[in-house]
This record gives sequence, structure tokens and C-alpha cells, in this order.
Amino acid sequence: MRHKFLSIVALGFLFLAGCEEYEYTIEMCFEDGRIVRRVICSENMPNEIRAKLKEMYEKQIDKNTFEGQFSVKLPEDVGGFGRCSHLRNPMGQVYIYHERFRGKDEQAQDLQKAYASVDPLLDLVIEWLEMELGNHPNFPQLKTFCTTQMRSDLKNLCTYAWLGSRSMNSDSNKTAFRIMHYLYEREYFTLDDVARLATSPDDERVYFAFARRFIAKKMGYENEETIAKELSFLANEENILKSVLQFVSTSDTIKTIVQDQSKKENQEAPTDPNDIAGLVMKQYQIELDTFFIDIFPENDQVNVKLSLPHKPSETNGQWDENKRQVTWSRKIRRDKIVDLPFLCYATFTQPNEKYQKNHFGKTILKDEELTLYSFWHKDLTAKQQQEWDRCLTALKGKSNLVEKLKTFRFSDRPKPHKNSRGEFIYLTDTAIELIHSGLEQ
Repeated sequence: MRHKFLSIVALGFLFLAGCEEYEYTIEMCFEDGRIVRRVICSENMPNEIRAKLKEMYEKQIDKNTFEGQFSVKLPEDVGGFGRCSHLRNPMGQVYIYHERFRGKDEQAQDLQKAYASVDPLLDLVIEWLEMELGNHPNFPQLKTFCTTQMRSDLKNLCTYAWLGSRSMNSDSNKTAFRIMHYLYEREYFTLDDVARLATSPDDERVYFAFARRFIAKKMGYENEETIAKELSFLANEENILKSVLQFVSTSDTIKTIVQDQSKKENQEAPTDPNDIAGLVMKQYQIELDTFFIDIFPENDQVNVKLSLPHKPSETNGQWDENKRQVTWSRKIRRDKIVDLPFLCYATFTQPNEKYQKNHFGKTILKDEELTLYSFWHKDLTAKQQQEWDRCLTALKGKSNLVEKLKTFRFSDRPKPHKNSRGEFIYLTDTAIELIHSGLEQ
């Protein structure tokens, strides 16, 4: 037994000795709304990888160095998915860099036992949607999406949430950003959707509109207005509740679930639709308790450096004040079998200090406040943006600027809506609050 063990150890060392490690160093900076990216590979990099990099980049500096400029989509040089979003308005600019390097986003097959409840629960959702939309000729498109891509995505998101909540270095912001990146990469939402949700978090109509828009898109329509009547069950909380209670009261699948669960718990089956819904959710609680241990060596080193004029407002990297750089570094698998993706992100704001000081006497919006304002500004129509910007210009130097802004109304007259406290708020309230807070500080 001892000789067999030593043989295995020796074989393991031979295997490790034969695994040559490659190294990628990626250096980036922002210039005029674009990102300048340079990748430097190690001397032992295979020629076929160099040839691949040469196709992706505009110029080759030397044997191991490649450089190019990119706007939104970043090259898959190491392998993965990367984007750089740029928001610009008179108050300043916001850059959002996020990139996944290799890794395995799809963990579902490795944790299948832990997800035993996902499939039947999604089947119930599909059955509910079929009750509402089954007679529509385009419903099969939605059903196909739910039964294939969405089924896998739900399981993968469960994995991310589980890993994020149980990691020794757990960070809810990092976990949330990883989930958002996953959904964005798979086109569950757009940057416009983020702008609407970020600037109107208390307006439930935004969430219902997002759900209608998403379903309409998966049914093959450009917008939800085309099938507004069919999607009326998602118009508001009351309609959704009414639809769900109707479903749990009439579904044969639900009846079977309730009867089986009641027998297990040795109690009478409930008849109230609310109690039935509660019992069903209890039946499909998901417990994630599957682990796997990483026993294979990691064999590629990836170093990422993003140069910025000042510290980013949000990042999962390390900020070096002297070098003015955010850095990330990690070894990742070449085979992409087990690793979780190596994710890098940073949000950098660049206030237009000249404009702000000229109009408000000082810089009032930067970092998170400028980011929120920029999302709000992006969500406006082109005409609304022009009207709002002209209004700020006209009020330059006014002592009662905030009060004047509160009287401003767009020419298309969007109606005010109620927030979570039942207060009526207008489309410009978010921007006015940010400006007011900046002036007070």
C-alpha cells in the first residue's frame, strides 16, 4: 500500500512538472470615452495564442505585447466576457468596467441534487403563464425560453447566491454584482433597465413594466405595448395576486402537491388559496449542501491593471494611490472545468468640475451621486435631456436654484407617481434631491 501511495505522489509531481504556466498582464486606461487596452504575454506563450491576439488588437508592439482601443465590447483575449459602459452628461462622465475571465458560470450539473426543487417550481411558473398566455400564438417561444435557458440560469444563480452567502470572504456587493453581470451577459436586462430601476426604486410600476417588457421580448415583440391586453395580469400587484390565487385554486398539479404534502405532514389539505400557495412554496424550499473540492492545479496567471485619475467609487480590486491603479491578480484554469469566473469590475466617475463650479459655485456631484444622476439623465428621452440641460444653464448663479428647479416641467408632461410612502413625486425629483444635497454639503 505504501509503495502504491508513493507511486501516486510521484506521478502527481511529474504531472505538475509538465504543466507549464502562462501569464497574461492586461493594462488599461480611459481616453476620450474609449478604453486603451494592452495585453502582455509571457515568453513561453504558444505562437497560436499570439496569432489569436494579433487578430484581436490593432497593433503589435513587440513579440509579446499587443495594444488596441475599444468602446463598449472588450476583446476575449484571455477568454470570457467584458464590457465598458460610458455615461456622459454636462455634469460629468461615468465609466463602468466589468469583465469575466474564463471560469465556469454554469454549475448546475455539478449541483443537480441540491436543485431538486428548481425544476418542478419552474414548471409551475410555466403552467401559470400558460393559463394566462397559452392561447397566444407566440407563447411557445416564451415556453421554450423558460424550459431551456431560464431553467439553467436559475440554477446557476442559486449557486452564486449560495457561494456568496457561505464564503469566508463573503461580500454582498460582490455577489450582487456577479449576479447582475451574469444576467446582463445573457441579455435579461439592458443598461436602460438598470437606469429605470436605479432611479425609481420606490415606484412599483417600473418593476411591473420591466416584467411585461421582458416577457414580450421573449415572445418576439419589440415592446410590451403590442400585447398590453394579454399582459394585463402583470399590470400591478393586485392583478398578479388575483391571477396567482386563481391558478392555485384551479391547477391539478397544485392539488396533487397539496394532497401529497398534507399526507406527509399528517394534516388536512388547506382550501384557502393563500394557505395553498404557502404550502407549495414550503414544498419547494431549496437546500444547497453540495460541495466539491478543487484538486487540480491552476495553470494560468492573469494580472489586470486599470489606470485612473483618482480612486474608483466602486471596485472589487485593489487601489494603489501612488500608481493610481486598480489591480486584480489570480491564477485561473486553462481547461475552464471547475473554476468560478475571475470577475473584475470598477466604476469610475469624472465630474465636469468647470461646468459644475460655473453653475453651482463648486463641484456638487461626484462618485456615487454622479453615477446615480447619470443613470437618471440617461433614462430621459433625448428631448427631455435637452430641456433639462437648458433649464440648468438658464438658472446659472440663481440663489433660489433648487426652488426654481422644482417648478420645472417637461414639455411632454409626464405624470407624477406615488413612492412607497404614498407621496407624489415627479420625474425630476431624483436629480433635484442630488443637486440640493450637493449644494448643502
